[in-house]
Amino acid sequence: MLQILREATRRAPILNLAWAALGLLIVVAIVASLKMDFQVLTVGALLLLGLMIALYIVSVGVSRPDNAFIPATLLIYGVTILVLFSSSMLASSYFFHWPLEMNTGKSKIEAMVFSMEQAYKANEWDDAFRQANVILASEPEHERALNIAGSVAFFRQDFYRAAEYFERRLKVTPDSRANTSNLADTYVALGRFQDAINLYERIQPRDQTVTYELARAHVYAGEFQDAVDLLRSLPANESLGRSRVLLAAALRGLSQKESDPERKAQLEREVNDAFQEGVRRDPDYWRTMLYAERIDIYEDHSKIRTLLPDLISQTFG
Repeated sequence: MLQILREATRRAPILNLAWAALGLLIVVAIVASLKMDFQVLTVGALLLLGLMIALYIVSVGVSRPDNAFIPATLLIYGVTILVLFSSSMLASSYFFHWPLEMNTGKSKIEAMVFSMEQAYKANEWDDAFRQANVILASEPEHERALNIAGSVAFFRQDFYRAAEYFERRLKVTPDSRANTSNLADTYVALGRFQDAINLYERIQPRDQTVTYELARAHVYAGEFQDAVDLLRSLPANESLGRSRVLLAAALRGLSQKESDPERKAQLEREVNDAFQEGVRRDPDYWRTMLYAERIDIYEDHSKIRTLLPDLISQTFG
């Protein structure tokens, strides 16, 4: 095969350009996929071009000492290689979604934000977190970088650091519902239940998601009646049956404090009904989260497991 290719190249020297183009495409594609800085790559390409020209001069000088320097040929080869290099850059940018901004000023930050968000969407958390902190070193109040850094820290269960990022973000956009909710979620994970409740109550108008999260904070704070009142206002077909499972936990909390036997028995019937209604929405999810005690990076279920061990065992055991 190699002999055939060499013979074809000898008969049609233009194939040399094709090999050069293929080589450049491969090199640029690899570098682009590694997210190497555009400016560094450009300088490297120019140095490579200079090395190629120098080697060409040396080879011509050795093989044909009487004609050691051919300016026109060098110009043609140089321009051709630069055109191929530029085409390779554009092709790799299209296929790898690589931002081609130069590494200066605002465009550098925009390129890093793009790369950071792509890494976050791909669940490449280490890379996203690293880039977010590089951006924050230049722009400490960059909202998207604060959000991604806080989110990654939260998913890693580094809640103290997550709170730090979300608190900084909330100072930048104090009226943001999403920012307020993210910080409140983090406070629940840290056991700062009253701080979380205060933040959730600031969000107006309150949708079903915020109502659920507020009720959850009340459950974790041991304020079961407040949680029950909120959860009863949510539809039974809420996503995954979460509201009914949490309602069962809140009712169990009330039952444990109830001294009247008749009232206690009534609450226990309601506990069972709410729990069964909730888990029926997605039995596989609840078996995994409650019985197998798998960690959900978005929501902790430890309080439900603590309050409802008997029902979990009876239902999934």
